Amino acid sequence: MIEWFERPYEGGKMIDLPGFPRQMFPPDAAEQGHVPSNNGPDVIGYKRTVARLGRWEWDPEGWDDGYSDAFAHGKSGGGVRESGMAGVQGQAGISPATGWIGEQTFNLLRSVKIPEGLPHSGEYAMDGVARKLILDAWEKSQLKHVVSFKDVHVTPSPGNPHWGGSNDVMEQYVEPFMAKRGLPLGSGKRTPAENAAVGGSETSDHLTTHTTTAARDFPTFTGEDDARALASSIGFASWQPNSFTGFTFSAGGQTWRAQILWGSAIHHADHVHVGISPA
Repeated sequence: MIEWFERPYEGGKMIDLPGFPRQMFPPDAAEQGHVPSNNGPDVIGYKRTVARLGRWEWDPEGWDDGYSDAFAHGKSGGGVRESGMAGVQGQAGISPATGWIGEQTFNLLRSVKIPEGLPHSGEYAMDGVARKLILDAWEKSQLKHVVSFKDVHVTPSPGNPHWGGSNDVMEQYVEPFMAKRGLPLGSGKRTPAENAAVGGSETSDHLTTHTTTAARDFPTFTGEDDARALASSIGFASWQPNSFTGFTFSAGGQTWRAQILWGSAIHHADHVHVGISPA
């Protein structure tokens, strides 16, 4: 008989959330150049979700809001029931199962259902309480101050989560800048199948096959002023709508190429697109 933890998860439509609050790293990720995540309500939301998936002890009153090594990787000798975030990633086929949370794991957690054989099987693992906690964290993330380019710190490793350092510039400067203007976070990196499903370009910076590019859409139907303001802040004073023209700028001691797209003539009338790659 196949056990519940031996079967791939069943998924459904992603639970509605306005955006991804932040990447999550446990303390031992510092050994690989990552800054360990601060405590926050999203951690409790993730613990609740993982516990409903059978991979963490159910103890809402006893959980703290720290993203520990044990929760990220599982407790040593704890077995399936204490295998943590990495256990969920492994069952979902996410490789490597680092226990770190990027957009791929975030989207998994808000779409996966509880396997048959566990309490509440067939329900979404992320329940209303967990969603509210993660929403609280997202709202707090929108209050971040925009850093200056001299304060941007980049890690040039390819792939998730840094994408060659491009995503560091995106997260530390571009996203806070647009959030302060009231724009929500939209689509980020996408697999080729996800990109094709939304009609994305075959050369898009969104593609996960492009391991050193970052991309983010900011949904809005009135984005020209926002796009122009972002471009001006980066030093591209001649930016125009309905144009694919790129430009270069410096941040974090490196040179980058950026595209800021807006305009109906280029099929960007409902979002501002920002793409960043090493120059």
